[in-house]
Amino acid sequence: MYADDKARRAPAAAWKHVGVAALAGLLVAACGTTSLGSSVGTSVEGEGSNLDFLWMAEHPWAPSFQQSGRLRLYAQYRQGGQTVEQDLGAGRLVAQRQLRFVLPPSLRGVPDGPVCLFLSPGRNQAAVPVRAASTGETARFRHADWDSWVRANSARNNDAQDVEALTRVLADAEQRIAAQDKALARQGVKRAEDCARMNVPTTAVEANPRDVIAPAQQATASQRICVRRARNMRNQEYIRPEFRIDIHEAVAQFRPEAGGADMARRQADARLFLGHWQRWLEPTGADYTPELGSASEMLPLAGTVSLAIKNWNLHRQTYPGTPAPPAVVTGLLDGYKGCLEDVAKQLAVRHEAWQKARASQPERDRLYTERKRAECSTQAAEQEQLKARVGELRAELAAARARLGAAETTPATTARKVLNDASCSP
Repeated sequence: MYADDKARRAPAAAWKHVGVAALAGLLVAACGTTSLGSSVGTSVEGEGSNLDFLWMAEHPWAPSFQQSGRLRLYAQYRQGGQTVEQDLGAGRLVAQRQLRFVLPPSLRGVPDGPVCLFLSPGRNQAAVPVRAASTGETARFRHADWDSWVRANSARNNDAQDVEALTRVLADAEQRIAAQDKALARQGVKRAEDCARMNVPTTAVEANPRDVIAPAQQATASQRICVRRARNMRNQEYIRPEFRIDIHEAVAQFRPEAGGADMARRQADARLFLGHWQRWLEPTGADYTPELGSASEMLPLAGTVSLAIKNWNLHRQTYPGTPAPPAVVTGLLDGYKGCLEDVAKQLAVRHEAWQKARASQPERDRLYTERKRAECSTQAAEQEQLKARVGELRAELAAARARLGAAETTPATTARKVLNDASCSP
């Protein structure tokens, strides 16, 4: 095959630099006329789960073979119409010019046909020839004893996985059925046709909500609520000391500037507040729960008014008894009137919304009942489908268990066989 001794001594460098595919072609092209013979100077031998690869000292790649991990063993087979290639691992040097590969007891998939083996330095690299080109296929070979054993084991493993998966899915489906049966039973439903007669409890509009007040009583309710908010302006639990003020005292001491354009209006505002205060002071005490808002809510004041109150409180620390400035009092009166207007609007809106809700209650109840009954029918239909699927799952599980119980695998024979001539095509 080689013209001189120099060429015979160069195989390792050739594999590294020329390329495996090119050398493989050179190696098998005329092997029949060399001392390497029809097996291309190699011997592939199977013994149980061990596969040994041996080579002659004259083999051009001998130096590269003489390294653990230099060659890998691959399996190639058909599964579901697709060609599958699986790396079975690297060889281990066990003797001079002898690599050993350990064959697995099962494969990732279940082969549809024979399992072909071949040797290669890596995935997507050329396979190592083990027979002459004149025989056709040069690299792939079959270990028949291991082939039948590994296919049976792979099928058994697949059946075991099926049993495990089906058992898990079946248990989940049965739990869902039990939970759904209980849910439907609570609604008085045993069959899908019961949904049409199912009693659907409705949520009635509250008869007398606290924040729904008849229009005739809304004005007095607004007064109570706003007087309570005015009281809170002096409550040490609700407001910081620097912003605290007794509104009743401030308004009672208030004297509008004589001749002022809004003197009459401010006097009227003060009389209105004082009248409401006198009427509702006692009913809005600690036991009173406002019809709107929280018990700790206060009057809405402009920022400038709050700042004026703070400055006034600082001034009183030096000059006790100083009455509240007109700007503070008018700001408080504006806040009180704003409270009355805002609360009255909110009460009117709530009353109107409540009336509409009561008027539409029968229609909403009808629509709600229809929707719940439709949901019930859907649930019942899904329940029947799930029960049918459970029957199928039980049959599939029984079949998988039967296959698993019937599968008997025996280890590959321990008889040592040379596999070079066992050409294989997946």
